[in-house]
Amino acid sequence: MIVSPLNNYLVEIASPKPDQGIVFLSVNVCDPCAGRECGYDIDGVRVADFHSPEYLDLGSRASRFDITDCLGRPLSLALGGYLTWYDPESHELWWLSRWGDKPSYEKLGDYEALDDAVAALTVQVGFGGPSESAPDR
Repeated sequence: MIVSPLNNYLVEIASPKPDQGIVFLSVNVCDPCAGRECGYDIDGVRVADFHSPEYLDLGSRASRFDITDCLGRPLSLALGGYLTWYDPESHELWWLSRWGDKPSYEKLGDYEALDDAVAALTVQVGFGGPSESAPDR
């Protein structure tokens, strides 16, 4: 809720799906490490793990990308984790998960209306939600 309370924090990345180009990743800090194994306890209550800002930077030299060290590198997924993104070329929403060693890609559907919203919501990588507009393309 702190990073993207309206679920509108998007970053431009190379698609996790090999046959796509540049996409807009929905930044949901708990999703990549959503599996129960990545959670941790605070005063006997199980809480969700979350990724750091470095997780979004493919060139990061950080040694950790989440609290419990479930994510080994930027844009990786822990068991049970997932990513959601919008492909502006096809106007499709996509979802990626990893259960075991093989990734699973699922088309969530077409979403033509997002084209206009993407231009308004895209921000540069950083935490704190949408505060800076991305440069014009």
